[in-house]
Amino acid sequence: LEKELAHLKTYLRIESHRFKELEVLYDISEEIIEKQVPNFILQPIVENSIKHGISKMEAAKKIKISAQQADDQLVFNVFNEGPQLKKDKVDGIGLSNIRKRLQSFYEEKSSFDIRSLENGVETEIRIPA
Repeated sequence: LEKELAHLKTYLRIESHRFKELEVLYDISEEIIEKQVPNFILQPIVENSIKHGISKMEAAKKIKISAQQADDQLVFNVFNEGPQLKKDKVDGIGLSNIRKRLQSFYEEKSSFDIRSLENGVETEIRIPA
């Protein structure tokens, strides 16, 4: 997880040059920082958060990335301010690849969910701890 977050922070530093008011909040449990996670599992989600959220609404500025352990699962949430999901939205390549990778690594022991909230979109990934 520590390496995954380092890659993600590098990507977000680049994006912060495009979106000067971008605010990224982290809520990462220190107890899980050494846990094994699939490489680049969060980056496509954050990329979508910027592409379909932050860049589409002038008032949207915030992304929150959290990682916690809940019982025997690691739970990752990425929230972005911006427009809600379109009703007829179909997964693009990035999200389809995440679903396939999770299925390949963990079979039925993982979950991937995207939902609209009042002020944005939240993505949740659950994998075995």
